Amino acid sequence: MLSDMLRANYPSLEDFFNAKAMEFLDKCVSCGECLRNCPMPPVVLGDVTPGKIMEKTARFLKYGEDSKEVYLKAFGCTLCGECSRSCLQGIDVVEVFGKVRSEYFKRGEIPDAIKQRETAPTYNPRTISAMLMKPSERRWMDAWSIKPSQTENLVFLGCTLLFHPHFTLPWLDILENMKVDFIAIGGGPIEKGRGLCCGFPYYLSGNTKMFDKTAEDLISIFKRFNPKRVILTCSACYHFINKIYKKLEPLKIDFEVKYCGQFLLENVDKLEFKKSVNKKVYFQPSCGNRKANVDDVLHKLLGKIPGLTVIKGPYLCCGGTPKVAFPEVFAKTVPVFREFLTKRVIENECDLLTMGCQQCALAFSPYLVEGQPFTIESIFGIINEAMGGKKYENRWLKYWKCKSEDEIIEVSREYFKANGLTEEEARKTLAYILSWR
Repeated sequence: MLSDMLRANYPSLEDFFNAKAMEFLDKCVSCGECLRNCPMPPVVLGDVTPGKIMEKTARFLKYGEDSKEVYLKAFGCTLCGECSRSCLQGIDVVEVFGKVRSEYFKRGEIPDAIKQRETAPTYNPRTISAMLMKPSERRWMDAWSIKPSQTENLVFLGCTLLFHPHFTLPWLDILENMKVDFIAIGGGPIEKGRGLCCGFPYYLSGNTKMFDKTAEDLISIFKRFNPKRVILTCSACYHFINKIYKKLEPLKIDFEVKYCGQFLLENVDKLEFKKSVNKKVYFQPSCGNRKANVDDVLHKLLGKIPGLTVIKGPYLCCGGTPKVAFPEVFAKTVPVFREFLTKRVIENECDLLTMGCQQCALAFSPYLVEGQPFTIESIFGIINEAMGGKKYENRWLKYWKCKSEDEIIEVSREYFKANGLTEEEARKTLAYILSWR
C-alpha cells in the first residue's frame, strides 16, 4: 500500500501529504535525530525531547491524539528542511508536519495570528509596495494589470520582493542589460478574487484546498504567456513550483523552471561587468534557500563578481516564517539573529551584508538605523553595481528612523497618494510594517 501511495504525481496537496504521513508512520523509529537539528525546538518547545515529540506526532496522525508540542512544532516550522535532510530513515519530515497542519486546519484549530491574517489582513504586498514607490517606478504586471503576450522568459517576482524596490529594480536592470527577452509579473495572496501567489500562506496554514486552487490559478496565468521558462525570484516560490507543483497531476507544467541565481550563473558570460566592486560581503544562508537548495548557487554567483570578497556565514533563522503563526517566536529569535549577524559582519570587517531571503533582510533592516558600520545590499544590487548600473535607495531606512506612525505616514504620503491609496488604507498596512521592528 505504501509503494502505491508514494508515486510521482498526486491529485492534490492533501494526497501528497497523506503519502508522506503514511511513509512516516511506516518507517519512523522516533529517534528524534530530525528535530535535534531543527532551529526551532529550543525556542518553541522548551525541554521536551525530540524523540518524544516524534512519538506524539505519530499518535496524532494515527489516532488524532492532540498534543501541544506537535501543534507548536507544526505551526512554528521554519520550512528549512533540516529535519528531512537529517532523518536516518530518509523520511521527508518537513512534509509530515504539513499533514499535521492540514489536520488542525480541518478542525478549525489554527493559531490566532493566522486567523487574523485571513479575516483582517494587514499583509498586502500591493499596499506595502505602494508605500515605497510611485506607479511610474513599477516595471511589472500584477493581477490587476495582466496583459499576456508571448515571451521566452516569464519572471515571477512573488510577493515579498515587491516591497523591496531597491532589490527588485536592480534585478530588472540586470535582465534588461543582458538583453533577455522577458516579462515580469508579481502580486501576492488573493485579494478581492485576484492574486498572483505560489500558495505559501495556505501551505503554512494547512489550507490545502486553497493551496491547490491558488497553484492552479498561478500556473494558468503563467501558461497564458506561453513561456519557454519561468524564472523565480523567491526561493519559496521556486521550491513550491519546482518540487511540489511538479508532483501535482492537475497542474501539468510544460515549461522550464529556473531560480534567478541559477539563471544568472548559467548566463554569467552575459553579465557585462564594467568595474571592480572592491568590497567584502558577508553572505547569510536562509531557511528558504536551504529548503530550495539554492544557497550554493548564490554563493557561487557572488564569487563571479569582480573585486568582491565573499564570507559565507553559518545558517541562522530570523524567525520570519514562524512569525506568521507565532509573532512571539519572532520576538525571541530576531534579537539573536540581529546581534549574531552584526557581530559576525564586524568581526570579518565586511562592508556589506547580503542574503537571498527578503524576509531576513526585512527582519534585520531596523537594526541598521543604530549606526552599523556596514549596509544591507541585495545580490542583485551588488551585480548591478559591478555592471555600472543605478544605485537604488533603501526607503525602509527612512521609515525605521521615524519615531511614530504619524511620521511614517508623512514620509510615505507622496508614494501611497500617487498609488491612489487613502491614509486609512496606509495606516492599516502599518501594522504589518511595524511588526518587523
